[in-house]
Amino acid sequence: MLALGHPIGHWPAAIVIPLAFFLLVAIAKSKRHVAQTTLKLCKSCGTSHPNFARFCRNCGRNLDE
Repeated sequence: MLALGHPIGHWPAAIVIPLAFFLLVAIAKSKRHVAQTTLKLCKSCGTSHPNFARFCRNCGRNLDE
């Protein structure tokens, strides 16, 4: 039994569907945030790149040096 007094199998769709939507949006936002915060900056020109980049797309410098 949960807070509403209904077993989880009998919850109305009006509660389950918005709850599932909210959880999916929260998970997607957290993954997007992680992807946005893992950046490399070029030491020469300061351009930001994804973490997997090896060379600067602006000046061509090796980002791992």
